[in-house]
Amino acid sequence: MKNKIFIGIIIAIIFIAIIGSLCLNKTTIEYSVNGEQIVSKNSTEKEYYDVTTFGANGEDEENDKQAIQASLDKAKETNNDIIVYVPEGTYYIDGQLKIYSNTTLSLNENAVIVHSTGKGQMLITGHLNSDGTDCSGAKCTHGGYTQWENITIEGGTWNCNNKGNLNYNCFFTPHGQGLTIRNATFINSAGHTLNVSDSQDILIENVTIKDQVSSEPKKADNKNEVIHLDAATEGGEPQAYPIDNTPNKNVIIQNCTFENVLCGIGAHLGYNGNENYMGDNIVIRNNTFKDIKFYAIDIFAHKNVEIYGNSATGKNTNNILSQTDEAYGFVHTYYANANIHDNTVNNFEYTVVKDIAEDKFIMICDDERICNKFFIIEYKPNGGTGTMEPMIVEYGVGKKLSKNQFKKYGYKFIGWNAFRADATENNWICT
Repeated sequence: MKNKIFIGIIIAIIFIAIIGSLCLNKTTIEYSVNGEQIVSKNSTEKEYYDVTTFGANGEDEENDKQAIQASLDKAKETNNDIIVYVPEGTYYIDGQLKIYSNTTLSLNENAVIVHSTGKGQMLITGHLNSDGTDCSGAKCTHGGYTQWENITIEGGTWNCNNKGNLNYNCFFTPHGQGLTIRNATFINSAGHTLNVSDSQDILIENVTIKDQVSSEPKKADNKNEVIHLDAATEGGEPQAYPIDNTPNKNVIIQNCTFENVLCGIGAHLGYNGNENYMGDNIVIRNNTFKDIKFYAIDIFAHKNVEIYGNSATGKNTNNILSQTDEAYGFVHTYYANANIHDNTVNNFEYTVVKDIAEDKFIMICDDERICNKFFIIEYKPNGGTGTMEPMIVEYGVGKKLSKNQFKKYGYKFIGWNAFRADATENNWICT
């Protein structure tokens, strides 16, 4: 065998994004749960129901689905708001629960609802035809934001217990308005944990989502957001009916924790060549991302977006924000009015945007001088095989390059050497 020299190549690219160009048309939503309501209600009267009075028992392993559903069905019998309370204990359900307009489902902080079979959604929104029957499925014609309003889910823990089907969303809430999810924990989902697509006036706060199950690691895990913000377009998982391209609008996600999940917040449908189908007015602030496998935030097909005060730590340090190749990249004009600032990744005060369509990383900082201090180093195999994760280095601070992981038959790796490829550009080639 001839002894050949295998020279690896690193391309170090510095992208300096001037944040001022990304702050046009800044829009902030202020949604107060206890203050003025965005969505009108039929009545200010409230009716209270404890699920144990309908037969639910949090001290055994019997199926409690029928008892809890009977409590939720009370919303169909009254024009008043109802509060369904789940006391401390562990409750098992073998199928999906259905929640209707003007309902608060409140779990004690020590209450746990477990999906005993792990198949199908745990909770979906329901709505009625004019004759009082449930309306659902492909024959439903109630589009836009008309199917439900004024729903709150709070407290306790939801164990989705999914076991490997991509479409098993924990919650599914299409075509409605006025949703609040707060102070709750969700674990072990395989699909989208909170599929709040094609709805408006949504507040998700103080929620913890962790330990997402990998359902199809070679197919769709990189599109498996635990909070999903799609439009009602063809190909939804599950499909929202009617398919009328209704987008998300007026969404706040704040003070939440995402830990050991595949993807954090985002979408992979929508737009369809029409800007009116894009999600609008999205605020993502003060959230914590820990050990995210793919990306923390993906603003696919959304406009008027604010992302600030978020932090990401763990193995995947480069993707506090990511763009898929199916959408316009963040640097294009459709996202020129997004406002991204004050985010940190592994204690660095910058945001790294990955534009997969252009196969490059972009750094966004509050201070241009800070941006100048950091370099994103991407490793290239130079004809070899294997992969190596990019790394962040700070100018003037010594740091060892990653150990070579590439392989090339008949070649021997002998080290790196750096030179400037073009003196007019901020590109360095390291061989």
